[in-house]
Amino acid sequence: MESGQFEHAVRQIESNGEELVARGRTQTLLRWVEALPLDHSNRPWFLFYRAVACRFSDPRTALTFFELAHRGFRTHKSAFRRTSGLLYSVCGIIESCFHSGGDFIRMERTAGFAQKLLKQEQRVPPGLRARLLLTMGMAWFFMGKLPQGAAALARALELFRKQGDHFYQVTCVIYLTPCALYQGEFRIARAALAKGFEAIAALPDAADNRAALYLTKAMASLFEGDFNSAQESIDHCQGLVDTHALESIGFLSLDIAGWLKIAQGEYRAAEVLLAECKRKGEASQNAFFCASASHLLAIAYMFQQKYDLAIMESNLALAIRTQSQSRLFRAIYMIASGAIKLKLGQPGKA
Repeated sequence: MESGQFEHAVRQIESNGEELVARGRTQTLLRWVEALPLDHSNRPWFLFYRAVACRFSDPRTALTFFELAHRGFRTHKSAFRRTSGLLYSVCGIIESCFHSGGDFIRMERTAGFAQKLLKQEQRVPPGLRARLLLTMGMAWFFMGKLPQGAAALARALELFRKQGDHFYQVTCVIYLTPCALYQGEFRIARAALAKGFEAIAALPDAADNRAALYLTKAMASLFEGDFNSAQESIDHCQGLVDTHALESIGFLSLDIAGWLKIAQGEYRAAEVLLAECKRKGEASQNAFFCASASHLLAIAYMFQQKYDLAIMESNLALAIRTQSQSRLFRAIYMIASGAIKLKLGQPGKA
């Protein structure tokens, strides 16, 4: 192929990539990008596509690619493509900050960029508004601003539905559902999940999104007390995790599976699952999942009246600093700490 033809082919992949992402064809896109010479595959859109393809299987690598893409987009010649790329990469950075271990300082700093655009929302082209709302909705959820997060994610979901972007519809649902659940808004969570499964039907190749969606459904079923449905969803999720090596979804599935066993009164089974999550989290130096597993272990021990172990794990969860602890998750860990102190007859401290 002559150089001019090759350059044209590269531009075609670059410009058509967004449509392939919207259709969940990220692995196909990744194969095309990886076949390109290095000087071409390091263009910002290609770095972004590589990041999306591994965001759940290797979130640390994804974070690196998202940041490199963000740096490259700052100098993109097209103003529209520059803004579009910057918003997509910022959204990816925020998501990867959570899945790679909970770097909430970096997440909040990155969200500041999108916050500036949000204040000028009228100046943002309509096609980019959904990406902006998704970015801020995710950031607000992780930072504990649940009403703002839910509102932004719900608006983003409807805009992506109008645009026919199934991939990012599912992404919205993955974060809108727990955001709603933590506020007790089960009706909103159920409606979001229904839209998520409608969207995933159009993405037969998106195993990572499908696994995350099943995990989200498991969490919703657990909150509503439907333990059979929760276990069924966890099993679906775990099968995809094992087949596709989805590291961060695997951590979350162990967490929620352990949480489910606690709810069912199967404390020993919960200990096994949560200890495995904690061990794997320590091995991969993932501070967030270590803290989350310790928090749930504390609850499992508390219900068995193993108060020394419960205090140890609760203190560990509160002591682990994931750069800057999320206010949402720190508050959740403090609830368990207070409950243990109440069981020990320390109502004032509780």
